Formats: sequence, structure tokens, C-alpha cells
Amino acid sequence: MLFHRSKFTVNAPACLAVARTTMRRAIATAKRAGLFALLIAILAISRGFAVDVLPAPAPPRPPSMETISAAQVAAIEGELAMLLQHRLDAAGPELTLIDFQIDMRVMQRWLLARAAEDKTPVELQACIALRVTNLKSAGDQISQRLQSSAKALSPAQLDGLAKLHQLTYKLPAIKKSGEIDAVLKSVATDLILASNATPAEVQNLPPMRPQPFADGSKTPIAAPKTLAQLDARAKELQVSPALKRQLAGLAAAADTAAADPKAAADAAALFDTLSTAVDLSDAMEKNIGIDPAARPKMEQQLTEGLALFTDPRTRSAGLGRIGALRQYRDSVQRIGRLRIPPALQQKLGAAFVFANNNPDAGPGILAAIETYLQLCNRCDSRKEAALVPNQKRIVDTLQKQFAAQRVGFLDDASALGAATQFLSSTPASLAAHIDTMTQLLDSIEAIEKLPHAIQTLQAYRLKPTGGLEKRTGTAVLELGATGQLGSHDAALRLLGDVEHLAQLSESLGMPAGISPITLKLYTHDRMPNIDSRRTLLVSSLASQLAAGHDMDSADLSKLQMLHDMLDSLHLANDVENGLAKSELLTRWADWSITPAQLKALVAPYREGTAAAFDGFADDNATPLFRWPDLYKRFLPILVLTKQAGLYADQCTEFPTGLPGDFARLLTPMENQPFATERFASLAVTVWQASATLGDPKITDAVFDAMLARLRKELRLE
Repeated sequence: MLFHRSKFTVNAPACLAVARTTMRRAIATAKRAGLFALLIAILAISRGFAVDVLPAPAPPRPPSMETISAAQVAAIEGELAMLLQHRLDAAGPELTLIDFQIDMRVMQRWLLARAAEDKTPVELQACIALRVTNLKSAGDQISQRLQSSAKALSPAQLDGLAKLHQLTYKLPAIKKSGEIDAVLKSVATDLILASNATPAEVQNLPPMRPQPFADGSKTPIAAPKTLAQLDARAKELQVSPALKRQLAGLAAAADTAAADPKAAADAAALFDTLSTAVDLSDAMEKNIGIDPAARPKMEQQLTEGLALFTDPRTRSAGLGRIGALRQYRDSVQRIGRLRIPPALQQKLGAAFVFANNNPDAGPGILAAIETYLQLCNRCDSRKEAALVPNQKRIVDTLQKQFAAQRVGFLDDASALGAATQFLSSTPASLAAHIDTMTQLLDSIEAIEKLPHAIQTLQAYRLKPTGGLEKRTGTAVLELGATGQLGSHDAALRLLGDVEHLAQLSESLGMPAGISPITLKLYTHDRMPNIDSRRTLLVSSLASQLAAGHDMDSADLSKLQMLHDMLDSLHLANDVENGLAKSELLTRWADWSITPAQLKALVAPYREGTAAAFDGFADDNATPLFRWPDLYKRFLPILVLTKQAGLYADQCTEFPTGLPGDFARLLTPMENQPFATERFASLAVTVWQASATLGDPKITDAVFDAMLARLRKELRLE
């Protein structure tokens, strides 16, 4: 709120005395009421001054690429004004140099002005930020060459400078990064001439972008079929003549459209529909998931859909008919991913037909079949365990029950949708088999893992001696009994606790392959203290089980936390390797994060992790239990640093200095990979700008916004 009082002066002594008395009373009242603003105003009035009581300054606003770019535009315009004034007094080589510096700043201003506009896409802003840095670096180096050259400029240099100058008068409006790519390609050519670069410097300039690694997923993904492969398969299919004719016509139309550059959209639609139609026809030919009696009707529906699709006027109607079959195609693809042997697939044929004919129950039936196959695979891949006679007898009994349920599942699956009431079954019966099989297999595995778990925990000198063996022996007997669901659950829970604690104790050793530098940075070299504390906790928890008690949940959480922290050291080691190679990454066209910036991003996580290890060793739970949130928060930065570091070796092949700048200018960015790295480079610039405001809350908010987007782009949610 703004208070203003007009100036006036009190000169008469009597009036001044009255004013002072009034002032003392006002001060006392203001103090009691806390009206400090009014108090200041009254004090100033008594001295004859005009006063503006202003509100507290507004907190600084978080920076954005728009505001940063606008500030850069203003700075460049200031430099341009000085250069243009200096140009009036320059001549000869000095004038040539000034004109070049002006042209380079005009180029940068052209880019930054676009980035400063409202609603500029972040992807475009990221490209502009990289391009401006690249242009400035190239311009500075060429300016030094021109300034230090004792020779007169060659005709080629003058030609390059002239072309660059002309280009600055016809810079296009920027709608996407493609316009920038085209302009900078010409700029790079002009700069190469202007710099008088040697052939060795500019020969075979490579794209300054590493080759992307394939998806790290361990599950192989089949390559999509080509148009030629779809055409060949369409000719082989044993389907109705009408459907085969429509497939052939669609394949021919797709082939014609693919050869026409102007028909790219139509070619894509034709290809997608042909791919769908061939997949559906292939499944119908093999009678996968359909009743043979229903096949003619489905073939007719697909034939009519394709006929309607081939005419642009009825294409939407055709897509509607084909789309009605997509659920069948999805089911077929899901069945295909199960890799079921032919003999077993035949036994499950009735279930697949039932799932296709009953859309509401279909997903549940397919999920039950998937779980059934997983349980069977788990059972068949078990290694034989060394058990005492009593344990072996119980396991043999449970295995027989599992085998009976396994057969029963197939019998009920084959009876789904059967005509007779005696043979019919329901999806619920399949779910019941799955529940029983899961319980039996869990019991079998728990008993088979018990001897090793007991042996592992006995090394911790449990008290009372023999208590754990006695409790687990009783639990094994309860698992072998039938009709005691409550005791069965309690017994299985006990064996699960024993196995879990034994696994934890074995997994809490020093991870392999961690460098001494990483250990020092992330654990403060306190592994001996950590190991002593780990031994004490495992011994205490195992003794609690031996004495007939539940494990202390807080202590168990500490051990689990230690396990996760030790496991995270593998990622930390990769991060440190990436940091060690971060200087090489600056050659990359999509990356502008400096080694210092990258270290600053990682430093809080490194310090927090070391504090958490200290907390475990010293029995200080506060930093220990803060660590999961710290890890979750910084995971995008850690993954980004690790992944970027993997490309460092490729970056060693990229040129440095001015040739590197030329190569980066020639490297396109529109529709290119590594958009995440470009965004990260931009976001770090904004984050660093926020740190200059001196408000930690703003800096944290900008940092968290960057992390949120990186988490999404890196698929870490």
C-alpha cells in the first residue's frame, strides 16, 4: 500500500511543542498496535518530509528461456550499438572485422528473438540455445584469426564474408528447427571461406552426433514386416478367393502409393491396413482362437471392410468394419507372445475361442493362461534341493497336488463353452486352479530354500540355540497338512521371513566392480563400520525369529535400505565414469552441459548418499530414511549422466576447435535423436540462471521442474 503526505514545515515554537506532544502519544499507540508503517509516516511528517511507505519488494520470479533470451537479445543489441558507432571511424581491415562481428551478432539476435517469444516450443528453444553457443564460439575464433592475420584477406575470404553479410538481410521467420538447419548450413560454408581454413581442417567434417544405442530391453522385438513381405504373405494365405483378391488389390495400391512422394500419408494408411489385414488373415488360416464354423463370417467381414476401404469415399466405413476385428487381432498377438508349443496350444484352443467370443471375459481368461504358463515354467525350472527325508516327503506330496491342478486347469480350459452341462466350466474355475497352484508352488519353493537359509543365519549365533530350526520344522509340517488355511498362511509367512532375512544378509556385502573413488565419495570409506552394524542387526532379527517373535520392522527397514543403497552404488559408479568423460561430451552437437555444471547437478546426491551410509554406521536413522526420496529425486540426473557417458567414446572421434564448430553448424537438428539431451542442456542453463537470484526456493522449483520432465522423457515414472 502506498502512503503519501504532502510537504509542509512547522516553524512556530508553540505549534512545534503541541506537535511533539501529539507525536509521543501517536508513537505509544503505534507501538501497542504494531502500526510501524504509520509510525514511520508520523515521524517523517513531524520533520517536514514527504514520505512514500512502499510495500516490500516482490520476490524474484523464476527465470525462463523467454526471459533469459530477452536479456541476451538486449545485451547483443547493446553490443551492436557500440559496434555500429565504432564502425563510423573504422576503415580497411578494422572495418572488415567490425562488419563480421556485427553480422555474427545479427545472426545470434535472429535466433534469440525467436526463443524469447511467448509460447515458443521448448524443443525449438533447446535447439536455439545450442546454435547460439555454437555461433558465438565460431565467431570469436574467426575474429581472432582475422585480427591476428598479417596478410590481406584472400578473394575467397572476402567472398565468404560478403555472402554472410548478404544472408543477414534475408533471414527467414523461424517456425521450426528445419529453417535454422538450412540457414546455418549456408553460414557454415561462408565461415569456412572467411576463416581461410586449411583443407585438413575442413576435410570430411562428420556429423557431431553419436550413433544412438539400440533399446536396452532384453526382450527382442521383431522387426516390422516390409511391404514386399506383406505382399508375399498375402499371396500365400489359404483364405477365401474373395478375401485373397482384396488383399492383392490392397497390396498393389500400397505399392503404387509408396512410389509417389506426394502420397506419403495415403501410403502409410494403406500399409497399416494391409499389415492388419494380413495378420488377421494369417490367424484365421490357422484357426487361432476362433471356432472353424465362425471363420467364414469373419472372412466375409474382413473382405467387405477391405472393399470399402479401397474407395476413398467409403474408407471410414471400411475402417469401422476392420476395426471391429482388431480385438481379435490383439488377442492373437497376445497368444503369439506366449510362445505356446503346438500340442499345448491345441489343448487351450477352446479357451481361446471362448475368450474371442466373450469379450468381457476374454482378457481374464488370457491372463489366467499367461499365469498358468509362468507357474508351470517356475515349477519345471526348479533345481533339486538337498532335503531331509521329512521335508522331501512333504515336497513330493505338494508336487503331486500341483500336477493334479495343472491337469485340471487344462481340462477346465478345454471345457469352456462346451455344449453339455456336465463338461462345461467357467472362467472362475480357471482362476481357482491358478490360486491353488500359486499356493502350492510357493510352499514347495519355501521348503526347498529353507536349508540354505537356516545355514546362512546360523553363522550369526542365534539365541535361543536351535529355536529357529524348531520353529521352521513345525512350519514345514503345517505346509504339508491340508484344510488348515490359517496355519498354512502363518507357516508360509515364517518361512518367507527366514528366507528374506537370509537373502538380505547375503546381499549386503561389498558390490563387485565399484571403483575406490566411488566408494570414497559415496560411503566415506566406512564399509568396516557398516559391516559391523549390519552383522549386529541381522543377528538381532534372526534371534527374534528363533525366539518366536516377529522381526522388528524398523530394523528390518534399515537393512533393506542398506541393500538398496549398496545396489545403487553400481549406478553411482556409472555416473562417476560419465563425469570423468564429460569433457568429451562438449563436442556433441546436442550437448552443452559443462563438466562443472554436471558435477554441480550430481553433488547433492553424492553428499546425501554418503550421509545416509554414515547414518547407518552410526545408527542415525534420519539421513538413512531420507535417502529413498533423495534417490528418487535425483534419479533422472543420474540416468542422464550415465547414458551420456556411454557416448563419450564416440565423441573422441569428433574434431575440436574451429573445425568442430563448423561441423556442429552443419549437423541438423530437426527430427533428429537425442531430444532429451538437448532439453537437458537448455534446462541446466535456466537452472543456473535461477541460482543467481539468491532465492533457494526458486532454484529448487526450477530444478524440480527440470527433473519432472527428464523423469518423463527417460521413462522413469
